[in-house]
Amino acid sequence: MKTLFCVFALAVLSSALFAGAVKEFAPSGEVNASDFGVKGDGSTPSAAALQRAMDSLNTKDAAGGVVRLPAGKILMEKPVTVPDRVILQGAGASWENSGTVFVIKQKEGPAFSLLSYCAVRGVCMYYPDNLTAEKMEKPDKYPPCVMLIGCNNSLEYINVDGAWTFCSVPEKGTNAGQCYFANINAFCHHRGFYLTGAADINRFENIHFFPSQNGGYGRYSAENLIGFEFGRQDGCMMNSCFVIRGKAFFRQNRDNGYDGKWSQSLGYSFMNCWIENVDTGFDFAGVCGFTIKGSNILVKDGGTGIKIKAECLAYNAVVNSTQIRGYGGKTFTGIDFDMEYKWWAPNALNKLTVSDCIIQRAAPAIRLGNNAARVWISGCLLSGSPAVDIAKEAYFYNISQNIFQLENKDMRVFDDRSKAAPENVIKNNLTEDLTEKEDKKP
Repeated sequence: MKTLFCVFALAVLSSALFAGAVKEFAPSGEVNASDFGVKGDGSTPSAAALQRAMDSLNTKDAAGGVVRLPAGKILMEKPVTVPDRVILQGAGASWENSGTVFVIKQKEGPAFSLLSYCAVRGVCMYYPDNLTAEKMEKPDKYPPCVMLIGCNNSLEYINVDGAWTFCSVPEKGTNAGQCYFANINAFCHHRGFYLTGAADINRFENIHFFPSQNGGYGRYSAENLIGFEFGRQDGCMMNSCFVIRGKAFFRQNRDNGYDGKWSQSLGYSFMNCWIENVDTGFDFAGVCGFTIKGSNILVKDGGTGIKIKAECLAYNAVVNSTQIRGYGGKTFTGIDFDMEYKWWAPNALNKLTVSDCIIQRAAPAIRLGNNAARVWISGCLLSGSPAVDIAKEAYFYNISQNIFQLENKDMRVFDDRSKAAPENVIKNNLTEDLTEKEDKKP
C-alpha cells in the first residue's frame, strides 16, 4: 500500500510539473499583422512591420502565439526572423492557391529565419525576378527562402515559386531536428531541402517539386535540382513525396559539410514516393541505413535508380515493392551497390535486401560491386543487359526466386563474371524468354 501511495504521489507531482511546463511554454497570444502595418497591396514594404508583429508575441508577458496574415501580396524588402513559438498563419490553407503571397526580391539574407518551435502555414513564397525567361535558364543565387536556426519547427501548406533553395540550415549545420514539413508544392532552381547537423528525426509528407506556375521547367533546374540533400541527419520519415525533372530526388553526401568528417544518419524511411525524369533517384553515401518501399523511379538516359556507395550501412538497407524504369525507354542502371571504405573498414553490418521489385530493360538491373556483401535479391522481376552484374569480389549473396525476362537477343540473365562461390547462392530463379514468343508470332 505504501508503495502504491508513493507511485500515486509521484504521478500527481509529475502531472503538476508537466502542466506547469505546458502553461509556461504554450503560445499564448494572437495578433493581426495588418495592425502593425503589413499590407497586402504588393507595393508597400512590409518586412519591418511583420517583424514588429512577431516580436510583440515574445515579451515578458507572452510566450509566443499566432500572427494572422492578410490576403494579398506582401512585399518583403528585407529578411525577418520568426521568434520562438511564433506561428505565421496565412489567409487560407491551400498549398497551390494561397491567399497570402510573400513577394521576395531582396538578397540580403534568408527571407525567413526560424528559431525554435515556430511554424509557417498557408502562404506562398514568390520570387518574381527569378522566373523570367532568362532566369529560368540561368537563375540568380538567392539566399535560402527559409533558414532553420532552431529545432521543432513546421512548414505546412506552402507554395514556393522561383526560389534558389527552399529550406536550408546555416553553412556549418545546426540541430534542426524534430521538424515537420507537409503539403508543400515548390519550384526551386537548385535545391529543395538542404539539411546537415540535425540530431533528431524530421518528417516529410506530401511534398512536390514541380514546374513553375510562371514559366514551366527551366533548363538549369532540370540539370541541377536535388529535392532533398542531407549531410549529417538523424534519419527521416518521408511519405508521398514527388519530384519531376531534376538531377536527383534524394542525396546523402559523403561528408557532413561542416568539419570534413563522414556524414552519419540513422535510418531513412521512404514510402510511396514518385520520382520522374531524374539522373539519380536515391544516392546514399556516408554512414546510413534506409528503407524504400512502394515507390516509382523513372530515370533519365544513363542514370541510376538507386545508387549505394556508402561507408557503412549501419542501419540496414531495404528496397521493397518498388519499380525502376528508364524514362523514355533509354539505357539506365536500376540499383548500383558497392561500398566506399574511405574512412571505415569492412564490417558485418553492411547488408542489402531487394525484394518484390520490378526493374526492366536496364543495363544492368542490379549491379553488385567488388565490396558488395550480404545481399539478398528475392521475388523480383528483372530484365536487362545483364539482369544482374556481379563483380568477382562480391560475396555472401543470395539470388533466388526471381523471374528474369529476356526481351531481345542482347539481354542476358547474369554477367559472365558471376561465378558463384560456395558461400554464394543463385537458385530457384525462372527465366522467361520473350524472344521465342516473338519468333513464334504469325
